[in-house]
Amino acid sequence: MVNNGGQQLVSSGGTASGTFVNSGAEQDVRFSGTAVGTIVTKDGFELIFPGGVVSSTIIGGGTEELEAGAIARGVITFAGTGGTLAIDAPTSGGMPTNTISGFTPGNTIDLAAGGFDINGSITLQAGNVLQITENSQTYTLHFDPAQSFAGWKFELSAQGAAGTSIRLDGQLDDFNRDRVSDILFRNDSSGDTWVETISNGGFKSWNQIGGSSTSFAEVGVGDFYGTGTADALFRNNTTGDTWIETISNAGLAGWTEIGGSDTHFTVAGVADFYGNATDDILFRNTSSGDTWFEAISNGAFNGWHQIGSSDTHYAIVGVGDFYGNGTDDILFRNDSSGDTWIEQMSSGSFDGWHQIGASDTRFSVVGVGDFFDNGTDDILFRNNSTGDTWIEQISNGAFKSWQQVGGSDTHYAVVAVGDYFANGTQDILFRNNSTGDTWVEALSNGRSNGWHQIGGSDTGFTVKT
Repeated sequence: MVNNGGQQLVSSGGTASGTFVNSGAEQDVRFSGTAVGTIVTKDGFELIFPGGVVSSTIIGGGTEELEAGAIARGVITFAGTGGTLAIDAPTSGGMPTNTISGFTPGNTIDLAAGGFDINGSITLQAGNVLQITENSQTYTLHFDPAQSFAGWKFELSAQGAAGTSIRLDGQLDDFNRDRVSDILFRNDSSGDTWVETISNGGFKSWNQIGGSSTSFAEVGVGDFYGTGTADALFRNNTTGDTWIETISNAGLAGWTEIGGSDTHFTVAGVADFYGNATDDILFRNTSSGDTWFEAISNGAFNGWHQIGSSDTHYAIVGVGDFYGNGTDDILFRNDSSGDTWIEQMSSGSFDGWHQIGASDTRFSVVGVGDFFDNGTDDILFRNNSTGDTWIEQISNGAFKSWQQVGGSDTHYAVVAVGDYFANGTQDILFRNNSTGDTWVEALSNGRSNGWHQIGGSDTGFTVKT
C-alpha cells in the first residue's frame, strides 16, 4: 500500500502485485518493470513508462497513465466513478487492445496526444468496439462485450490544449442512474418535491426528495457532477442566489450553493456547453438579449462565460446537440414570425449562427430531443389548440425534414421529453394538469409507437424540467 506523499518505483526486472495506490500517492512502472493487479483509489496515480508492463489494473477513482510504448495486459477495470485512463500514444496503432470494463458516467478516458476535432465522431460498434475518428486518424478501444451501454451516450470533448476526453453522458432526467428518464414533481406552494421513477415506459415508484424553500423556484434539471445522475437547480429570482439539490438514487444527497447571479438575467436552460458530460447553466437578459453561461464542475461554480448578444424579438426555446458532436447548442425562435435559428457552441464559446428556417406560428416548440436515435437532437412542435404534433428533424445544424407524429388530446400538455424505455430514442410525456393523469407517447424513428399510461399524480404538483 502506498499512501499520501509516497511513491512506489517498479524498476527493470521488478514486480509489484496487488498494490493499493491511495490518494496523493504514485506508482511508477519503468522499462521491464511489471505491476499486477494495482488498485488506484481516488486521487491516486499510476504511471507506466515505455516498456513498463501492467496487468489487470483496477481504476477506483484514481488515474492510470499509459505513456507511448507502455504495455497493458489483462482487463482494465473501472470501479465506481471519478477514474481516468490516460493514453499518451500519438497514433491509432498505439492504443491498448485489451478489454476495458466497468466504464460508466463519471469516468474518463483521455487521449492525450489525440487533438480534439469539433467535427470528429465517436461510434459504438458491434461487440462494444468504440471507434473514434479525429483529424483523419481513427482509434479503437475495446470495451467489455458483456456490458450494456443502453441509455448512455459516448461524448468527445477537448482535454487541455492538445488532447481529447471520452466520457459517457447520462440519461436526461435520470434521478436513480438506471438509464431511464424519470419525472420530477414539485409543489411550489409547499416546496415539497418528489421523483416518479419510470421503468420500461411505466410507473416504478414514488420517491420523496424532501422540502425546499418556497422563496426559490426550481429552474432546471441537469447532471452537474458528470456522474449520470440528474440533479435539480433552484434559484431565488429576487436575490439571484442559486443552489443545486444533489440527487442520488432518487433521494436527496445534499445542497450545494453555487453563488449569486444578476437578477436582470433569468435561467434560460441547462446544457453541456463543453461536451464534458457535465451540465452548465444558461442565463439571458431578455430585455437586452445578452447571454451568458455559468460553467459547472463537480457541482460547483467554474466561471462565467459571455456568449454574446441576441435579437430580443427571439426567445430561447430550447437547448440541444444539433450537430451530433457532444456539445449542446442554443435554439432561438421568433414566435411572431416562426423564424428559427441555432446558435452553435464549441468548447464553451460562440461558434456561429445558423438559420433553420420558418415554422408555422400556430405551433409552439414544446421540446428538444433525439427522436431518431442518431445522436443529433431534433425539435418538437405542437399546435396546442388542435393537438397536432410534428418533429422538425435536424442534421448537422440544418433542417432535414418534417415528420408528423400525429394528434393528441388537447386536455393534455407536453410537459417533458425523455427516454422512458432506455432505447436511445426520446419519447413525449403528456399530462392533464387538471386531473394529474400522465401518459408517454413512445417514439420510434421519429414516429408514434404507442401510448402508455403512467397513472395519476397530485394536481398540487407540477412537472419540473
